[in-house]
Amino acid sequence: MSPIRTCVACRGKFEQKTLYRLQCADNRVIVYANRGRSFYLCAKCVTAPKLSKQIVRHCKKEVDIELIESLKEKLA
Repeated sequence: MSPIRTCVACRGKFEQKTLYRLQCADNRVIVYANRGRSFYLCAKCVTAPKLSKQIVRHCKKEVDIELIESLKEKLA
């Protein structure tokens, strides 16, 4: 059984292996690089229209969400 983690957008509880693990670094959202703080997003929330505001709030500053946009395109 995989550990349970929380999606920062919807606060839903999911198995870790079903979530995207990302982090804020150098004013960008990037895939977790095994260093620093990270956060999880579920597949449903990646396509949510208000996601950028939630990511900015989580990162505590304006960030480039290019990675999130590419994830949206892959899931569409």
